Amino acid sequence: MLKIRMLSAEEMSIPVAEILDVKALKRHLNQLRGFPLGCRQRFLLHGDKLGDAVELDPAMELDLVLLEFAEVSPARVDDLIAAAAQGSKAEVQSGLQLPQNPNLSREDGRTALMAASEAGHIEIVNLLLQAGANTDVADVHGHTALMFASVHGHVEVVGLLLEAGADKDVANGNSITALMWASWRGHMAVVNLLLDVGANKNAAHTNGQTALMWDVADNSGRTAVMLASNAGYVKVVDLLHEAGLVDDSI
Repeated sequence: MLKIRMLSAEEMSIPVAEILDVKALKRHLNQLRGFPLGCRQRFLLHGDKLGDAVELDPAMELDLVLLEFAEVSPARVDDLIAAAAQGSKAEVQSGLQLPQNPNLSREDGRTALMAASEAGHIEIVNLLLQAGANTDVADVHGHTALMFASVHGHVEVVGLLLEAGADKDVANGNSITALMWASWRGHMAVVNLLLDVGANKNAAHTNGQTALMWDVADNSGRTAVMLASNAGYVKVVDLLHEAGLVDDSI
């Protein structure tokens, strides 16, 4: 059994049969005790900080320090968001190790997770999620990280966000969902993934257009599948036929 001491003098004994390293231990304690993820859990062995990749031994006696987020300036917030957008792993890690709150945003509500998701930097997205980034925070327009990833066709990022619990059906101020964005931009792989996880096919834009280009006309008499066809998104239309969501009479 791995022994862990906290500053409060509380002690825990953790079986390490299925917990191979420090990173896995952090996840385990997050699920077991609700401890914060990422760099806010700091493990020490004989006073030395342990990195996430350090393998665990049942004979270890570790000290655990739970850190509060550091106070940072708006400039530091902007720096983390810019680093996430650029895919700069070293800069993002540096900010998170302060530890900086990954959910801090610019005045327009944009967060580092949104920036990384929009750019398709899956490694950065993963780092931010491990640090406790909120998948469902929205900017001033109601756009979430999942929407940014979907509209740009970053299917791996979409999958990672969904695994982290992102709301697949959340809509922006115009009632546009991630599924709508992916459909209207012709990103078949993203559409398919969102369908697989049960995204709402019946959600509708405020102007009457349906979420998944199914057989319902908008206020101008245009069906969503017509919009897809006119835009040249043949593969998306084919996918909708296969899913049984498009009437062949259209």
